[in-house]
Amino acid sequence: MEDIRKIKDIYDCTAIISDKELYPLQKWYNQLIDKTISEITVADVLRMIRQKQFINLAMSKAINFLQDDVFIGEAYDGEMLEKISGYTKEQAKVDLIAALEETLKREKAVKVMEYEQMVRDECDNLAREVIATAIQRCAADHASEATVSVVA
Repeated sequence: MEDIRKIKDIYDCTAIISDKELYPLQKWYNQLIDKTISEITVADVLRMIRQKQFINLAMSKAINFLQDDVFIGEAYDGEMLEKISGYTKEQAKVDLIAALEETLKREKAVKVMEYEQMVRDECDNLAREVIATAIQRCAADHASEATVSVVA
């Protein structure tokens, strides 16, 4: 299940507001935080890496893009691979683990919600069965008492 929240909601960040005209980088940032994760483009990922913004998200998206096309890039083929290859092993490991942890948190939350709904449904069904059994027993007792009363 894809996360449909905007980046500003996920990372709790606010748009840059100024009395003067915003710089191009500030405009890009404002546009970026209004996107959902699925709306992020290759150009956004490359700029996120260059600007060191939302690196965990950028690395995760970069890996997704590279899985589809190893030579993907904005200005030239292989640009994405070149940008992330500049990372040291430790930086890449830390960023990848953080991205995986974030993905895992989202997936766990979805699974927990699914499990809770399943438990609610099972409880509702069991409650209906218990109530139906109780009604049947009461009806049988009432019928037998009514029959005894009429005969006597």
